Amino acid sequence: MLAMQRKTAYKMGFLYIRQMCLHLRNVRTNTSKDAVKNVYSWQFYNCMRLWAMAVTDAQSSELVLLVHPLVQLITGVLKLNNNLKWFPFH
Repeated sequence: MLAMQRKTAYKMGFLYIRQMCLHLRNVRTNTSKDAVKNVYSWQFYNCMRLWAMAVTDAQSSELVLLVHPLVQLITGVLKLNNNLKWFPFH
């Protein structure tokens, strides 16, 4: 579906990845236990996974421009908490 309308897919991908980055930034400033759980949730994980699959499948479209922000988001999530409790998420 994202491959059919590439410009709309780019706008939607940029918006969602930006929202996830803002959510991660808010969690970094407020590192409470509940805030970290919101990032280390299945919903957040599946959203990152969805956009990673969409970006890698669309190799010749505008979605390739979202590789850098998505990689920055994923590394930010991985560096958020190095506790062994969250090891399966990593």
